[in-house]
Amino acid sequence: MLTKDLSKNELVAILDVIERARNCMGTSGLKDLIMRARELVSADYAICGIGRIMDDRVELVSVINGNYPTGWLSHYTADRLYYNDPVLNYLKRFSITQFWDGIFRDFSDPRAREVINYASEYDLKTGISTAIYMPDDELIGVFSFASGKEKFTERSRKIVDMLALHLNKALFEAVSPAAGAPGPELNTGLSVRF
Repeated sequence: MLTKDLSKNELVAILDVIERARNCMGTSGLKDLIMRARELVSADYAICGIGRIMDDRVELVSVINGNYPTGWLSHYTADRLYYNDPVLNYLKRFSITQFWDGIFRDFSDPRAREVINYASEYDLKTGISTAIYMPDDELIGVFSFASGKEKFTERSRKIVDMLALHLNKALFEAVSPAAGAPGPELNTGLSVRF
């Protein structure tokens, strides 16, 4: 049973986030939502976004930054580090909640290692991420929660698993990826990092 190890307070908080996801309006509402989810998993940082799978890589469509470091986000998008991001490359193949350390073990590519090392400089050392694949549009909705030190447990994974579909629905309703190009979220400084 998924809820077996969670406290009553945690379950109430999870239901609160699910309810907020159902009523989420716009990108500012989505930012508040992911920051609340961040608290539930005891993360330091949170971000979400939509990517379009094209020719075996992911192009950013929209990103909503909860509180990832802005220096990292600027570099990540300007230099298109998302092409070599091992977390994003893993999630485009597997829609499953995963700890970053498990993902990092599978990527020996030097370019992926550069992304990992650069993220580490911004205190993005450990994390947990999830994605939902939307096959009709070749899109993925991605949510990442990060920290400078190992905080994530199986309890964190259970919580993210319980929230993933609800967060994804809120993301796709708040941000329309129909245009196929980076949305205003990328141009107004609100975001960018999966």
